[in-house]
Amino acid sequence: MKEDPDEPKRSLTSKVERWLDKGSIPVEYRVADALARHDLEVEQGRSYAAKDPDDRTVYREIDVVGWAIDTRSEMAVVVECKQTGDKPWVVLTNRDHLTATATVSQSVSGQRAQKAIRSDLGRYRPGLSPLFIDYPHPGFSVVVADDLSDKPRDEGRRGADDRELARAAMAQVIGAARGLLGDDPRWSLAWPVVVITGPLFEVRYEHGAALVLPATWKRVSWWSSPYGGAVVLDIVTEEHFVTDYARPLAEGLSRVNTLLMTEHDKDREDGSPGTV
Repeated sequence: MKEDPDEPKRSLTSKVERWLDKGSIPVEYRVADALARHDLEVEQGRSYAAKDPDDRTVYREIDVVGWAIDTRSEMAVVVECKQTGDKPWVVLTNRDHLTATATVSQSVSGQRAQKAIRSDLGRYRPGLSPLFIDYPHPGFSVVVADDLSDKPRDEGRRGADDRELARAAMAQVIGAARGLLGDDPRWSLAWPVVVITGPLFEVRYEHGAALVLPATWKRVSWWSSPYGGAVVLDIVTEEHFVTDYARPLAEGLSRVNTLLMTEHDKDREDGSPGTV
């Protein structure tokens, strides 16, 4: 039988395709496509300024950024994508009720943006969901269930209760959100999201026992953020982000952008310099 001269190329292509599916690159494309479908300006591989341990400025990369931009304000959703396979991420929750106002205070945003959004919430104008809503049982930390075997846990074995992977992802996306605001963030907001490909669960502790519940997205008020103070971010499964989360998120960003443009123009008409 005559050999097919293109067979080695096809074989290599298949190997590259299988390799690609093992990582987060296809997830980044699907997330970017979902944001673009809802009228956000999308960038992939965007760099942002950060500080290294020696306080020197370095430039790092974030997976996906979706912008709702006006010359007077900038709204962005900042996404870090993680290929998590069959290892569930587990959000540890508390009994608190995260109010919309508290979410504003913990968001990565400028002072003028926070003031305008709080004022808008005070006038009971709905429509900023899913950005600023009252949220029951917020998370305070996230862990990765790295070892689901039935074997007794060996205390020397790393990964049975791994917090570092989730913490690194959350720190990365919050750092990117802060870096993208720039030097004059008064009218800006960056919404951090970690998208995972695998299962997501939440843990509640009720009546003396742990209650484990499957989830599609969870809001985390992360007090142990390395950036000081509590910061709000969302953990979302890829499927939910693409099918249900991206559209209201994009609409929420656009609504906030419109709100801030209006407040910005009011300041100018009043002769205010636009500062707090």
